[in-house]
Amino acid sequence: MQPIQLDATTPKASAWASYFTLSNIVIFAALLRLLAAMMLPLPDLPDAHAYRTAAAELLQTGQMQNHIYMPLYPLLVALSGAGVGQLLMDGLFSLLLLVVLHELALELFASQVIARLTAFAAAVYPFFIFYALSGLTEISFTLCLCSAFLLLYRQCYLQASVLLVLGILIRPTLDLIAPLLIFIFAVVVHQRSLRSGLVRLLIYMALYNLMLLPWWLHNYHKYGEFVRLDCGFGHVLYAGNNPGNVSGVGVNKGRASDDVDYSRFDQVRDPVARDQAKVDAAINYIKQHPARFAKLAWVKFTRFWRLWPYAPEYQRFSYIALSLASFGIALVLCLYFLATQLALHWRRLLPILLFASYLTAIHMVTIGSMRYRFPLEPFILLFAAAGLDQLWWRYCTEVKGQVVSSHRLG
Repeated sequence: MQPIQLDATTPKASAWASYFTLSNIVIFAALLRLLAAMMLPLPDLPDAHAYRTAAAELLQTGQMQNHIYMPLYPLLVALSGAGVGQLLMDGLFSLLLLVVLHELALELFASQVIARLTAFAAAVYPFFIFYALSGLTEISFTLCLCSAFLLLYRQCYLQASVLLVLGILIRPTLDLIAPLLIFIFAVVVHQRSLRSGLVRLLIYMALYNLMLLPWWLHNYHKYGEFVRLDCGFGHVLYAGNNPGNVSGVGVNKGRASDDVDYSRFDQVRDPVARDQAKVDAAINYIKQHPARFAKLAWVKFTRFWRLWPYAPEYQRFSYIALSLASFGIALVLCLYFLATQLALHWRRLLPILLFASYLTAIHMVTIGSMRYRFPLEPFILLFAAAGLDQLWWRYCTEVKGQVVSSHRLG
């Protein structure tokens, strides 16, 4: 399928793009991340400590004692080394993500201007820089996700399948949606036959089983039974659906917080049974309180799509202004692009919108936070760049009356 053809961009904009080559943007992004690491206090987050602990356990015993994390990111931390090594690894992943977004923009829009706008936005985007320094899974997971989308648009299903499974080994969020994405890309985006879509789905399933086999063996040795992913689903489902939940997210540092208390499950010693008990308790609560579940789902939706951070330590004016000036503006431009182009190009954009809807729905049911929205933000920047390009073209042609020439590729 051909790239989306938007309005041609003015020569002035094309000349702007020639100065901001991808290599220059990557160097600039690397310098920004280096300066941020040297000058700003690094985030001190409980999950980051837990990943480093899991990495140390893998090195010492070959087994993670944590029950709610997938193994790939701790393994990467173990190989890179916590501290400076981990920072360098995440910083490199952040730069690779920038390159992938540049290529994804070219694949979707065949526009050097949009591609470089996207890359530059990713270079300076505050949340990209924050998560590159945070010691969390956001950057590595999102790199796998965006790379898989790029390869799927290029019809490289085998390589994309590998990256989707690697993403699952970092965070299990993709587990349900990945097979559907493979099928949608084959049958809807590239308009292959149903049989072709099923063949690619079978290849993905074979790779899934092969690549998760070592993790299944680890879990069987650890728990004495088959555990396909981790024991974290009940943890987040109960956090979001229990009598104490008010904010829509259970920020549990230890056993309890204002929104969740896990002490009722302490008597269940087996981790697998304990996770299932949390699932059962959450489902029972939802059944017994459907109106409150719906109310909490809306609260989680607003938390997920909130324009500035919720945490008290980030309520200063500077943080709010920075978030509004980055994510807020990008979201407006993204919505403008979708409002003007979705009806024309729905088939090509469907997988991205499907994933956005899926991720939003998952966190409306479990727990909602800006952090979990991060995998969608590269696509928001991508659409925002296209929306800005289109607005600039309209301004130059309709307001200033300039003559335009096309710079589109392919």
